[in-house]
Amino acid sequence: MDETKNSARLYVAMRNAARELGVNVMAVDYIALYNIGL
Repeated sequence: MDETKNSARLYVAMRNAARELGVNVMAVDYIALYNIGL
C-alpha cells in the first residue's frame, strides 16, 4: 500500500509541476530517483 501511495504522490507532484511550468511533456530519470531513495 505504501508503494501505491508513494507512486500517487509522485504523479501528483509531476502533474502540478507540469501545470506550473506550462509544459505538456516531462521526462524523468527514474534510475536517478531510485538511487537516491525516492
